Amino acid sequence: MTESINGASRLCHRCVGEKVFKGKVKKIGTMTICSFCRRRLKTISLEQAANIFDKVFEQNFVRTEDEPTDMEYMMSRESDYEWERSGEDILELLQEVGHIEPEVAEGIRQLLEDKHFDIDETAMGEESDFAPDSRYTDRKIESEEFHSEWRSFEESLKTKSRYFSKRAPLTLTILFNGIHRSKTVGNRPVILSAGPGTSITSLFRARVFQDDAKLVRALERPDLEIGPPPPAAAVAGRMNARGISTFYGATHREVALSEVRPFVGSRVVTAQFDLLRPISLLDLEALSEVSASGSLFDDNHRYQMAKANFLQSLSQKMTAPVLPDAEIFEYLPTQVIAEYLASQMKPELDGILYPSAQTKTGKNNVVLFHESSLVERFEISDDTAIFVETELQTADGFEPEYWVFQRTAPKVEATNATGPFAAEMSQKVRSGDGRIPALRIDFSSVEVHHIESVVYKHSDYQVHRSQD
Repeated sequence: MTESINGASRLCHRCVGEKVFKGKVKKIGTMTICSFCRRRLKTISLEQAANIFDKVFEQNFVRTEDEPTDMEYMMSRESDYEWERSGEDILELLQEVGHIEPEVAEGIRQLLEDKHFDIDETAMGEESDFAPDSRYTDRKIESEEFHSEWRSFEESLKTKSRYFSKRAPLTLTILFNGIHRSKTVGNRPVILSAGPGTSITSLFRARVFQDDAKLVRALERPDLEIGPPPPAAAVAGRMNARGISTFYGATHREVALSEVRPFVGSRVVTAQFDLLRPISLLDLEALSEVSASGSLFDDNHRYQMAKANFLQSLSQKMTAPVLPDAEIFEYLPTQVIAEYLASQMKPELDGILYPSAQTKTGKNNVVLFHESSLVERFEISDDTAIFVETELQTADGFEPEYWVFQRTAPKVEATNATGPFAAEMSQKVRSGDGRIPALRIDFSSVEVHHIESVVYKHSDYQVHRSQD
C-alpha cells in the first residue's frame, strides 16, 4: 500500500458499488476529498470501512485451513489425491463483497490484518486472519434459536395450552412475517397462484366407500358427497381440527387415490374440481428451498438467513408421514399453522400445496382452508329424480358399469315434487354460509375405482440374534 493510503484515507460512496454499503457511506460520511477518485463527496475513513467489513466477515465467512489435515496428507502420499486449499482468495472476496476496486480492497485487507495480528500465533508460524494468501469460505448458518422456539411451540400445544397459547401466535408471526416476499435461490416465489389461467386450474379429490347405498348417493350428487364434508362430519386432519371443513385434494388423480389409503375390496370415487377464482397457496416444496436475499452489510441479514434455513426444515416437518396412532398429537402444530395462515396472515392465504407423502413422485397435495373450500352446488329442481345403475348384465353375469340418469317430471306432475324423494334431496343439499364458491365439480370426470390389490414399497432389514 502506498504512503498516501492508510487508515486515515477517505473512501467515497462513488467508489463503492454495493448498495447497502454505499448507503452507509452516505449516511455517516462527511464531505471531503476521496483518496481514491480524488472527488469531493461523502466519505468515511478507510479504518471505518475496514471495521464495517470486519463485522461482515465475522458473521458470514470463515478462514479455511492453510495445510491439509492428517487424513488428507496420508491420502496425498498413498494415492493420486492432490490437496488444494478451499475457499476464495481474500483480496478477490473483499472486492466481490463490497463491489470495490483492488486498491481499495488491498487497503482494507492490510488494516484488517494489522487489527487481527497476533504475535504469538505468528511466532508459531500460524497464518493470521486477512493475511495476503488467506482464503475464506461461507460460514455455516446456525438456526438453533428458531429450532428451540419451534420445540417450545410444539411442547406448549401438546402439553400446556392448546386453545389459548400465548406462544403460538408469537412464534408463527416470527416465522411467517414477510413470507409473501420470500423466494427460492432460483427466484421461485414461495406463494403460488392457482386458478384460471395458471398452471393449476383444477384439483382431484377421492373418497372411499364400503357401503353400496353410500356409493350410490355419492354418484347421485358428487358435488355434495365427494366435496368437503359438513362441519359435523369433518374429522381432524393434517391441516384442520375436528369440525373444521376443508378441501383436501391433489394435483393428479392417482395422488388423490393413494392419499385416502384405500384397502383391498373397497371402492373409491374420484372427481375433478375446477377452480373458479384465483387462490393463493403456500408452496411447501418452494419453502424447502427458500433463501434470504439481501445484503451482507445489512445488520439483519444473518437473522434472515437463519430464519430461511429453519423454514427449509419446517417444510419437511409439515409434510413428514405420521402414523395413525400419533396423529392426534403430531397434527396439532400443522393444524395451528394452517389456521394462522388462513386467518391471521395479511393478505390471507387460501391453502397449502405440499408434496405427497404417499406417492413420492414429486406430485402434490393441496389443502384449501375453510373459507376457500366451498364447492358450487349443482342446482336441481324438486321435480327431478336421479337414478344410478352400478352394474350391467352380460352373458357371463353382471359386470360393473356405472350410469347416472337424471329425469325431470313433466310440468303436470310437478305436485309430486313434495314427495319423499324431494324431501330427501332437500336434506342432502347443504345450505350456504356466506362463503363464495371456489370449486366446481366436473361431472364428466367422476370415476369409480375397485381396489383389487395394494403394493407396498419397503426396505428390508434382517434381525440378527446372538446368544452368549
